[in-house]
Amino acid sequence: MQLKKKNKTKPEIPSSAMSDIAFLLLIFFMTTTVFNVDRGPQIKLPAAEEVEKTKRKDTIALYIDANGNVNVDGRYIALEYLPEVIVDEVSANPSLKIILKTDRATEYGDVMSVFQKLQDAGAYYLSLSTELETGGL
Repeated sequence: MQLKKKNKTKPEIPSSAMSDIAFLLLIFFMTTTVFNVDRGPQIKLPAAEEVEKTKRKDTIALYIDANGNVNVDGRYIALEYLPEVIVDEVSANPSLKIILKTDRATEYGDVMSVFQKLQDAGAYYLSLSTELETGGL
């Protein structure tokens, strides 16, 4: 009886599953990536005992940093130009709500001057942003 010789094939890496692996890695990195949603300057908000969340629809963020600089949705503006910017925004959207975020170290006079400029611009829907105070009794 004569035995058949087996054909020896060269070892190779199977590439049929490569696309599946690449797709799974893509999904993994897309789901684990963290995006910075809040694009304003880094400020330390004052603490409050109770916090109510507002919806981002029809809102504009106004920041006042510790030095008194005013930032409206990512762009720094001089205080004297604030009413012009706000009037343009309010005329485009009359139900616009302004979310005011100030640093803990901001002087009270700077906040009051921004309030006055907002009142001059006719922006009456205003929300003050704080952080929830933790700890204590």
